[in-house]
Amino acid sequence: MAGRGVCDVAWRLAIPETSMEHLMQQHSGHNPLLGRCCCKPPTRDNRLFWFQAAWCTHNQYPLLVREAWSKGSQSVPVALMHVGEDLVKFNRDIFESVLRWKHEMEARLKGIQRSLKRVDSTRLFLLQKELLA
Repeated sequence: MAGRGVCDVAWRLAIPETSMEHLMQQHSGHNPLLGRCCCKPPTRDNRLFWFQAAWCTHNQYPLLVREAWSKGSQSVPVALMHVGEDLVKFNRDIFESVLRWKHEMEARLKGIQRSLKRVDSTRLFLLQKELLA
């Protein structure tokens, strides 16, 4: 069934950690669905470290990893701890503003898309098109 996630009460009680999320419409004419069937996604509080592919695009990334790794040259676990700590700080200092901007844009687009479901507005349609460009 396109565009719908269906479950009944018995199914939700049997598998309580499942969820269905409507994702933001981007470059297609529909809102994709994300069905989580097995476990809850990690939250910021219970994860130690998540690699971000965008880090590899920054010219300071290789040097940062090399220097952090050398701090713990006695053992792999210590080196990994230093790399993780330094990358978390690197992410906060370099990429946090980009992520904040991305979340603000997503929130604006979601609001525009909600409004477009209620009212036909050329202005909102053009604004959505501009933000997605």
